[in-house]
Amino acid sequence: MYPPTPPESDVIIEFYPEKCKACGVCERACRDVHHFPPGASNCAVYAILKDGSIVKTHPKKKIPKDQIERLVHLTCFQCREPYCMKACPTGAIRRDGGMVIVEERLCIGCKACLTACPWGIPWLNPKTNKISKCDLCRTLSLGIPACVSMCPTRALHVRWRVKRPYEDLVELLKEQVLQQAAGLGG
Repeated sequence: MYPPTPPESDVIIEFYPEKCKACGVCERACRDVHHFPPGASNCAVYAILKDGSIVKTHPKKKIPKDQIERLVHLTCFQCREPYCMKACPTGAIRRDGGMVIVEERLCIGCKACLTACPWGIPWLNPKTNKISKCDLCRTLSLGIPACVSMCPTRALHVRWRVKRPYEDLVELLKEQVLQQAAGLGG
């Protein structure tokens, strides 16, 4: 089946289609903060129509609701084992804190990552001749991605997928309690 099932990720942008109005604010926010050329963005909203076709939404070209099966927000999955990173000959794509980022200074614009990504996420910025993809606005130090913070209907959320998030803390506390009970610790 193509595209393949989204991969395991540590952090993703979660999409709630029932809240989305296909207004284009997420795309504009991304374009504005990254200074992308008109029409370019690291995210997009697509409509899967009842006839099976897929159409990129646009705020000026409203699709009748009765024709839409569902909406899909497409952006980088921040894969744990990114195909794009494996294909990059210069090491310009790397993982950092659960995110997959592009080091623009190392990118030679060879497009190997474009062909490697089964979801077609990376794209070549014609303005810089470098690859771009969502890095959750990490390189901008915004704290929260622009698309998420600007979404007027709160259809986007950052979701950290952490297995057993408190287990290490619980184990540490157990150790401290046992040491105190045995008269070994503080």
